Amino acid sequence: MARNGVSIGQMTDASLVEWEKTLSAEERGDPIWRLDVYRLSRFALDLARDDARRHEQHLPRESRDQLLSSAASIAANVAEGYSRPSAADRARFYAYALGSLRESVVWYSSLRDHLDEPLVADRIALLSRVRRLLFGMLKAAQTANGGGTFRP
Repeated sequence: MARNGVSIGQMTDASLVEWEKTLSAEERGDPIWRLDVYRLSRFALDLARDDARRHEQHLPRESRDQLLSSAASIAANVAEGYSRPSAADRARFYAYALGSLRESVVWYSSLRDHLDEPLVADRIALLSRVRRLLFGMLKAAQTANGGGTFRP
């Protein structure tokens, strides 16, 4: 299934592969593409963008814009952190990504009156999957930085 209309509840490995085929070879060729957290956060961003387009007339503009901003920030901060040489810098950007992820959950939750409940539940499930991956990356970066305590 193409990325339009794909939800995590319907998503199989095949649909994720189909979505990835819609992206350029240059994007998929970057070493960061091997990180599940990055690929899934990019997928979540594309789904948020598709949701915003499909339901544009029903969504409050401010909420829609905030959702798109926070969803974009997840992948952007993962990319920024992945590119940093020090564990402390990586941990900082992964923590930013975690904050943006939680913000995205709040924005999806706030749009329950405007979006179908199964769609909201699917998007939050995908974001929860990304969150679990981010916890592991953040913990690893903090451990590499001298064992700082992580409290999600």
